Amino acid sequence: MIFALLYYEIEFAFYASKFGSSFLEDFESEIGRLTAKGLIELLPDRIRLTPLGLIWHTNIILEFFNPAFWSDTASLSEPNWSLNGVMVEVGAQERSFWLGDITPPPPSPFSNAHIREAVTHV
Repeated sequence: MIFALLYYEIEFAFYASKFGSSFLEDFESEIGRLTAKGLIELLPDRIRLTPLGLIWHTNIILEFFNPAFWSDTASLSEPNWSLNGVMVEVGAQERSFWLGDITPPPPSPFSNAHIREAVTHV
């Protein structure tokens, strides 16, 4: 799913057919943070990266990082035989070390709830 967003876009209907849930509801916090940073464009039927998001695409991956993995310093001392050793090092830090803490702005006429309602009526 993350790579689909990084290289293409995510259509909400496709996501719902694949996972049986709403992308907008499943990732509401992430969408709020990415929108506040100007990294994604939220359309009525899909989400895609902005030109700025294309530049910062690696950071977008971190927005979808499982919260349980942040500050996991114990993993640093475990043998790691996979190619994701860098991600283990990333996860050993707190989320704010890499991404900061940005509070999403108050809802606008184009907030997730507004789009979710529009998508439901299509």
